[in-house]
Amino acid sequence: MGLVNSEAELEKRRNVFGANEIPPHPPKCFLQLVWEALQDVTLVILLVSAIVSLALSFYRPPGEDTGKFFGGGATHLQWAGLVGSGTFRNFF
Repeated sequence: MGLVNSEAELEKRRNVFGANEIPPHPPKCFLQLVWEALQDVTLVILLVSAIVSLALSFYRPPGEDTGKFFGGGATHLQWAGLVGSGTFRNFF
């Protein structure tokens, strides 16, 4: 016995049960991937430390003329690089 393997039987089964396929998921846009990358705890900690470092770099004790924001700026660049590379990797 078994299933009849004719076009008419296959068409009948396709009409009754539907096609045997999984519909593809819609792709995420670039900004959705950036938002997901920003949810990483490590990146949040890195961002907070960059903001604190940058804020402290603008504090100038009396008698000192130069304010150095290289550390905070470098941490911001690292953060942007991590978010950008992770998003780019997932987007393409």
